[in-house]
Amino acid sequence: MTKTDLEQLAESRLSPGRYRHTLAVARLARELAVHYGADEEAAELAGLLHDLTKEESVPTQLQILTDSGIIYDDIFWASPSLYHAETGYLYARDVLGIRNEEVLSAVRVHTAGKAGMTLLEEILYVADGTAYDRTYAEAEELRVVAFRNLDACMARVVRRKIDWAAARGRPVLPNSLECCDWICMKIRQGSLPAGEGRI
Repeated sequence: MTKTDLEQLAESRLSPGRYRHTLAVARLARELAVHYGADEEAAELAGLLHDLTKEESVPTQLQILTDSGIIYDDIFWASPSLYHAETGYLYARDVLGIRNEEVLSAVRVHTAGKAGMTLLEEILYVADGTAYDRTYAEAEELRVVAFRNLDACMARVVRRKIDWAAARGRPVLPNSLECCDWICMKIRQGSLPAGEGRI
Protein backbone atom coordinates (compact mmCIF):
# COMPACT_ATOMS: atom_id res chain seq x y z
CA MET A 1 0.00 0.00 0.00
CA THR A 2 1.17 3.52 -0.72
CA LYS A 3 1.27 6.30 1.86
CA THR A 4 -1.79 7.83 0.17
CA ASP A 5 -3.63 4.50 0.36
CA LEU A 6 -2.90 4.25 4.09
CA GLU A 7 -3.94 7.83 4.74
CA GLN A 8 -7.22 7.22 2.92
CA LEU A 9 -7.76 3.99 4.85
CA ALA A 10 -7.11 5.74 8.15
CA GLU A 11 -9.47 8.56 7.21
CA SER A 12 -12.20 6.05 6.35
CA ARG A 13 -11.82 4.12 9.62
CA LEU A 14 -11.30 6.93 12.11
CA SER A 15 -13.10 9.99 13.41
CA PRO A 16 -11.70 13.34 12.21
CA GLY A 17 -9.91 13.96 15.52
CA ARG A 18 -8.34 10.51 15.58
CA TYR A 19 -7.35 10.85 11.94
CA ARG A 20 -5.61 14.16 12.67
CA HIS A 21 -3.82 12.49 15.56
CA THR A 22 -2.70 9.67 13.27
CA LEU A 23 -1.22 12.12 10.77
CA ALA A 24 0.46 14.05 13.61
CA VAL A 25 2.05 10.86 14.96
CA ALA A 26 3.21 9.78 11.50
CA ARG A 27 4.75 13.21 10.89
CA LEU A 28 6.62 13.30 14.20
CA ALA A 29 7.72 9.68 13.86
CA ARG A 30 9.22 10.43 10.46
CA GLU A 31 10.97 13.55 11.79
CA LEU A 32 12.42 11.64 14.74
CA ALA A 33 13.55 8.83 12.44
CA VAL A 34 15.39 11.33 10.23
CA HIS A 35 16.97 12.93 13.31
CA TYR A 36 18.15 9.61 14.79
CA GLY A 37 19.08 7.84 11.57
CA ALA A 38 16.25 5.30 11.64
CA ASP A 39 14.18 4.12 8.67
CA GLU A 40 11.95 7.14 8.08
CA GLU A 41 9.50 5.32 5.81
CA ALA A 42 9.06 2.55 8.38
CA ALA A 43 8.53 5.11 11.13
CA GLU A 44 5.89 6.95 9.12
CA LEU A 45 4.20 3.65 8.24
CA ALA A 46 4.06 2.67 11.90
CA GLY A 47 2.53 6.05 12.71
CA LEU A 48 -0.18 5.63 10.09
CA LEU A 49 -0.97 2.10 11.30
CA HIS A 50 -0.83 2.53 15.06
CA ASP A 51 -4.45 3.52 15.78
CA LEU A 52 -6.30 1.91 12.86
CA THR A 53 -8.45 -0.21 15.19
CA LYS A 54 -8.67 2.32 18.03
CA GLU A 55 -12.33 3.13 17.41
CA GLU A 56 -13.58 -0.39 16.85
CA SER A 57 -16.10 -1.49 19.46
CA VAL A 58 -14.88 -3.56 22.39
CA PRO A 59 -16.91 -6.62 21.20
CA THR A 60 -15.32 -6.35 17.76
CA GLN A 61 -11.84 -6.10 19.25
CA LEU A 62 -12.55 -9.01 21.59
CA GLN A 63 -13.56 -11.10 18.58
CA ILE A 64 -10.35 -10.20 16.75
CA LEU A 65 -8.29 -11.09 19.81
CA THR A 66 -10.15 -14.36 20.38
CA ASP A 67 -9.87 -15.36 16.72
CA SER A 68 -6.10 -14.75 16.79
CA GLY A 69 -5.55 -17.73 19.07
CA ILE A 70 -2.97 -15.77 21.07
CA ILE A 71 -3.04 -16.34 24.82
CA TYR A 72 -3.32 -13.15 26.89
CA ASP A 73 -3.12 -12.78 30.65
CA ASP A 74 -5.84 -11.48 32.98
CA ILE A 75 -4.26 -8.03 33.30
CA PHE A 76 -4.46 -7.56 29.54
CA TRP A 77 -8.13 -8.58 29.44
CA ALA A 78 -8.84 -6.08 32.23
CA SER A 79 -7.44 -3.22 30.13
CA PRO A 80 -9.74 -2.53 27.14
CA SER A 81 -7.93 0.72 26.36
CA LEU A 82 -4.93 -1.40 25.40
CA TYR A 83 -6.76 -3.74 23.02
CA HIS A 84 -6.23 -1.52 19.99
CA ALA A 85 -2.46 -1.95 20.03
CA GLU A 86 -2.84 -5.71 19.71
CA THR A 87 -5.77 -5.62 17.29
CA GLY A 88 -3.96 -2.97 15.25
CA TYR A 89 -0.95 -5.25 15.01
CA LEU A 90 -3.19 -8.16 13.93
CA TYR A 91 -5.06 -6.01 11.40
CA ALA A 92 -1.84 -4.69 9.89
CA ARG A 93 -0.36 -8.19 9.65
CA ASP A 94 -3.34 -10.28 8.66
CA VAL A 95 -5.59 -7.90 6.72
CA LEU A 96 -3.18 -5.37 5.21
CA GLY A 97 -0.38 -7.89 4.73
CA ILE A 98 2.33 -5.77 6.35
CA ARG A 99 5.45 -7.91 6.64
CA ASN A 100 7.95 -5.53 8.23
CA GLU A 101 8.35 -7.16 11.64
CA GLU A 102 9.81 -4.08 13.30
CA VAL A 103 6.89 -1.94 12.13
CA LEU A 104 4.42 -4.55 13.35
CA SER A 105 6.18 -4.77 16.71
CA ALA A 106 6.20 -0.98 17.07
CA VAL A 107 2.43 -0.92 16.55
CA ARG A 108 2.00 -3.76 19.03
CA VAL A 109 3.93 -2.07 21.87
CA HIS A 110 3.09 1.58 21.23
CA THR A 111 0.70 1.78 24.20
CA ALA A 112 2.23 -0.34 26.97
CA GLY A 113 5.86 -0.41 25.89
CA LYS A 114 8.25 -3.18 26.90
CA ALA A 115 11.80 -3.67 28.06
CA GLY A 116 14.47 -3.66 25.37
CA MET A 117 12.62 -1.60 22.78
CA THR A 118 14.20 -1.00 19.38
CA LEU A 119 14.87 2.50 18.09
CA LEU A 120 11.78 2.35 15.87
CA GLU A 121 9.62 1.14 18.76
CA GLU A 122 10.85 4.02 20.92
CA ILE A 123 10.23 6.50 18.14
CA LEU A 124 6.60 5.44 17.70
CA TYR A 125 5.99 5.35 21.46
CA VAL A 126 7.38 8.85 21.89
CA ALA A 127 5.68 10.18 18.75
CA ASP A 128 2.32 8.91 19.97
CA GLY A 129 2.80 10.38 23.44
CA THR A 130 4.07 13.77 22.28
CA ALA A 131 2.43 14.21 18.86
CA TYR A 132 1.78 17.69 17.51
CA ASP A 133 -1.91 17.42 18.41
CA ARG A 134 -1.17 16.71 22.10
CA THR A 135 -2.14 19.69 24.27
CA TYR A 136 -1.34 18.59 27.83
CA ALA A 137 0.93 20.90 29.82
CA GLU A 138 4.28 19.18 29.13
CA ALA A 139 3.66 18.18 25.51
CA GLU A 140 5.62 20.96 23.84
CA GLU A 141 8.53 20.61 26.25
CA LEU A 142 8.64 16.87 25.71
CA ARG A 143 8.74 17.31 21.95
CA VAL A 144 11.86 19.43 22.41
CA VAL A 145 13.40 16.78 24.68
CA ALA A 146 12.55 14.09 22.09
CA PHE A 147 14.97 15.67 19.62
CA ARG A 148 17.66 16.17 22.27
CA ASN A 149 17.57 12.72 23.82
CA LEU A 150 15.00 10.11 22.82
CA ASP A 151 15.63 7.93 25.88
CA ALA A 152 15.08 10.84 28.26
CA CYS A 153 11.79 11.67 26.57
CA MET A 154 10.81 8.00 26.57
CA ALA A 155 11.38 7.79 30.31
CA ARG A 156 9.20 10.79 31.01
CA VAL A 157 6.40 9.65 28.71
CA VAL A 158 6.22 6.13 30.16
CA ARG A 159 6.30 7.48 33.72
CA ARG A 160 3.51 9.88 32.84
CA LYS A 161 1.39 7.04 31.45
CA ILE A 162 1.96 4.87 34.53
CA ASP A 163 1.06 7.73 36.87
CA TRP A 164 -2.04 8.57 34.80
CA ALA A 165 -3.31 4.98 34.97
CA ALA A 166 -2.54 4.60 38.68
CA ALA A 167 -4.29 7.87 39.55
CA ARG A 168 -7.46 6.56 37.89
CA GLY A 169 -7.35 3.13 39.47
CA ARG A 170 -6.59 1.42 36.18
CA PRO A 171 -4.31 -1.59 35.96
CA VAL A 172 -0.72 -0.93 34.96
CA LEU A 173 0.65 -3.68 32.78
CA PRO A 174 3.88 -5.37 33.88
CA ASN A 175 5.23 -4.51 30.42
CA SER A 176 4.90 -0.81 31.23
CA LEU A 177 6.68 -1.17 34.56
CA GLU A 178 9.42 -3.24 32.93
CA CYS A 179 9.70 -0.62 30.19
CA CYS A 180 10.09 2.13 32.78
CA ASP A 181 12.77 0.19 34.68
CA TRP A 182 14.61 -0.62 31.46
CA ILE A 183 14.67 2.90 30.04
CA CYS A 184 15.74 4.38 33.38
CA MET A 185 18.58 1.84 33.61
CA LYS A 186 19.56 2.65 30.05
CA ILE A 187 19.75 6.34 30.95
CA ARG A 188 21.77 5.68 34.11
CA GLN A 189 24.26 3.59 32.14
CA GLY A 190 24.65 6.23 29.44
CA SER A 191 25.75 9.85 29.48
CA LEU A 192 22.90 12.34 29.62
CA PRO A 193 22.98 16.14 29.84
CA ALA A 194 22.10 17.39 33.31
CA GLY A 195 18.37 17.34 33.94
CA GLU A 196 17.43 15.54 30.71
CA GLY A 197 16.83 12.21 32.42
CA ARG A 198 14.51 13.36 35.14
CA ILE A 199 11.23 11.52 35.29
